Amino acid sequence: MSDAMRALAEWKRNNGPGFASRWIERLQAGDQRAYHVDHARRKVKSYFEKITRIYSAGLIRLKLFQEIAYAAGRSIVGGTLKQSACEPWLRTSGELSNRKRA
Repeated sequence: MSDAMRALAEWKRNNGPGFASRWIERLQAGDQRAYHVDHARRKVKSYFEKITRIYSAGLIRLKLFQEIAYAAGRSIVGGTLKQSACEPWLRTSGELSNRKRA
């Protein structure tokens, strides 16, 4: 998971503001690096979708859900806890977007 997040961050860093359109272009051209990024994207998306489903089903509490998301984010920001790394994923749940985070 952390390798996948790093691959996505590296692609974005190396391709600037147009990283998404560049990825689509390179994927359509058969670039192996773009396929690697696609695999990483799917892995990360799946991870966050799974923890969101577990939380939505009431199997874990909000605090644990946040900690799981933050832990994944820490791997991409060098071990420093930064909420911004996980912010888009935390907003996938209506309850989370309406609550103040500690």
